Amino acid sequence: MAELTSIEQLTSRDTCEIRRESVAAGSGEAIKTWTTGARGALPAVDVKCRIQEQNAKEANECGVRSGVRSWNVYFGFSGDPKITVADRLFFTDDSGTAHECLIKQPSKSDDNQNRLWKTVIEELGFAR
Repeated sequence: MAELTSIEQLTSRDTCEIRRESVAAGSGEAIKTWTTGARGALPAVDVKCRIQEQNAKEANECGVRSGVRSWNVYFGFSGDPKITVADRLFFTDDSGTAHECLIKQPSKSDDNQNRLWKTVIEELGFAR
């Protein structure tokens, strides 16, 4: 008999950090930064997830720019993690490479039961 895997087990292989845009007034100009604190009580640090790189077809369907790496990120929350295009997602892959990513598609329920949430991210400034 096959062992069943829970959504929590499927979505806890990786961890990421989610930062929201914060604008501070500088000397005569606005300074944009991305901080975990700007997300308030929303999940932000050491967030458990599953990060899977998209293939070319998936990336094209999601509107990812040609030659740019992109990933599907899955979260097993009981509620919406409320990841928006005002956020950036940071993670380190298995080879130790750090990635800073734009949110291409905000979080949405992937199972229509609000247990599995999916976000699409696109690497900032790096080509495949």
